[in-house]
Amino acid sequence: MNGAARLGLSGAIFLASVQIGHAACVENGTEKQLFFTIESRPEGLRQTGWLKPDEKLCLPEVQGAVFTAFASEVSIEGCPRLSGADRNDRLLVFLPADACRWASHGR
Repeated sequence: MNGAARLGLSGAIFLASVQIGHAACVENGTEKQLFFTIESRPEGLRQTGWLKPDEKLCLPEVQGAVFTAFASEVSIEGCPRLSGADRNDRLLVFLPADACRWASHGR
């Protein structure tokens, strides 16, 4: 929820900007088409999809997220990454079994 909240305190009015959540987005920066999931924390929402190189998948209005890349929809092993404060990340190198490289590794 974006907007301003009006609070009255001792006859005074204060305006406070309230920001609950923003979109969490993951981008496929590899040369392979991969299956991605975004799971929001703490809301428990989930978004999935196949991403070609340079495509992006987003989940709107979340506070935090876990991004995971898989070789296929039925793969058990993937590469998870907890989103940072900006809720965006880009997968740079995909190797199954949590041996991937994300753009946020250098931040």
